[in-house]
Amino acid sequence: MSIYCRNCGNELPDESNYCNYCGAQIDYTKPKESSNAGFVIIIGFAIIFIIVFIVFVASDNSDNYISHETSSPSNYSVGGITFEIPGKYIYNDGTFSSNYSILHIESQEKVDGFWEVYLLASNKDIDDIADNAVNQILSDGYRESALDSNVAGQKSRIYTYSGIKNDEKYLLSLEIIMDTNIEGFIMAAFLTPEDNSELDDYYSISENAEFTGAADSINNPNSEFYMQ
Repeated sequence: MSIYCRNCGNELPDESNYCNYCGAQIDYTKPKESSNAGFVIIIGFAIIFIIVFIVFVASDNSDNYISHETSSPSNYSVGGITFEIPGKYIYNDGTFSSNYSILHIESQEKVDGFWEVYLLASNKDIDDIADNAVNQILSDGYRESALDSNVAGQKSRIYTYSGIKNDEKYLLSLEIIMDTNIEGFIMAAFLTPEDNSELDDYYSISENAEFTGAADSINNPNSEFYMQ
């Protein structure tokens, strides 16, 4: 089984005593026998979060934004990571929308035990979570790809799905970012009609993200950086 540094999240050779990347000592403490139950609970919580999250994204009607005008890019920070959003995407109530597409980025609040469970989860476990969530908003959903990636130095897994929404063909990019800054994760979803090329916008946003340590751009009480 692969092991990961709990401090920086990088994958390490088996039986490593120290992380080759950040120098942290590796803790080989075995999970408690009840970890399977904890795994089910935590993954179930994650599934609920993702479903609610994506349904919220899907409920926003891009028809309300047909008069967008190009403006300067805006910086949007979540979990200490800052994303540069192109000027044609206008922020409204938690989402960015262009004339055609919707983007939502949000951090998940800490859940006791989640970090350890996430590090032990296989790609198949994460794939199943993503598939179950996407099936709530796209009919005839098909996973086009699932790739390990990297966002601002953090390990991630990015998915592309195709399917039907409102009788039209759509593409959905869903990225799960393992965020060591908050020992949780960041979710990013980008929904766009299949007949335009704006999906490339999301890839650019993801690739150019930087770790800045900045507080969240919205006052989110679930955020590690929220100050009341």
